[in-house]
Amino acid sequence: QQKRTQGILIAFATLVTLIFVIFRLYERVINRPLQQLKDSMLEVEKGDLAIKLEPKKQDEFGDLANSFNAMVHRLNLANQKIEELHGRQIERAGHLASLGELAAGLAHEIKNPIAGIKGSLEIIRDRTAEEDPQREIFTEILTQTEKIYRIIQDLLDYAKPKELTIQPVEPNAC
Repeated sequence: QQKRTQGILIAFATLVTLIFVIFRLYERVINRPLQQLKDSMLEVEKGDLAIKLEPKKQDEFGDLANSFNAMVHRLNLANQKIEELHGRQIERAGHLASLGELAAGLAHEIKNPIAGIKGSLEIIRDRTAEEDPQREIFTEILTQTEKIYRIIQDLLDYAKPKELTIQPVEPNAC
């Protein structure tokens, strides 16, 4: 009876020790690498693209760490490309804004003399007799001057900043 109890206690102690060893192995071999990967993923999510995992072994977790490093590297390259393209777009937008200001300034400078020419031609035409062939020429010049004036006005209207209209939009429609 005593040997039997002693055998059961030894078996129980061995079982407890074995469970403890298995638990420690599980903690070291599986749980720590997964926790390290999870923590690294959280850092990447926060924007830290300089993070790198060092694979300890050439097993599944090592492959996972290498894949993670490759993914972070590709994210880094994509981020650099986006920043480069964004910089180009900002530069282009600035260039276009400068061109718009230049065009608006030129249009304004041209519009004033054209208005003066148009007014003078109207006076000359009105003072010319109806039967005078030059009256038809003055009318044609006035028509062409009016076209130039409208083109310049359209250019000025296009160069003006537009008022934003904010309204709700159905996201699925976009």
